[in-house]
Amino acid sequence: REDRIPLSLCLGWLYLPNDFLLPGGDVMDRWYAFTLTACPGWGLRHGALDVQACARAIGGWLTATDPAVNNRRSASRGWLSAGALLRGGAALGAGFTVELEAGLDAPLFHRQFITTTPLETVAETPPVSLLVGIVLSRRL
Repeated sequence: REDRIPLSLCLGWLYLPNDFLLPGGDVMDRWYAFTLTACPGWGLRHGALDVQACARAIGGWLTATDPAVNNRRSASRGWLSAGALLRGGAALGAGFTVELEAGLDAPLFHRQFITTTPLETVAETPPVSLLVGIVLSRRL
């Protein structure tokens, strides 16, 4: 029915580097991941606008490099997380929709990046991460 929010399943790709935001000398991270977002149709709709609750799983690869150490090498670790998000959308016409989403994700494994000279933790996964996104989609 047109007054109901449809079920949806979305596969996405993330590439998030942090080196353009950091001052020189900080740990550089790169995150490559696939996302799978499932929305069961729970939410509110008013005309062309809707808001819905969704679940998300993320799997990928996290790489860290510390340019401040003498023996500069990268370390890579796998990443798995699960979370929930709210998605708000507005129909644009011709099957296109623009969506804004915000959610919290919790990594399933805690990761640390440690240097050996000197021995110190230079980066680690946060207990919870906030992801915000803008999506342009087309209904098939």
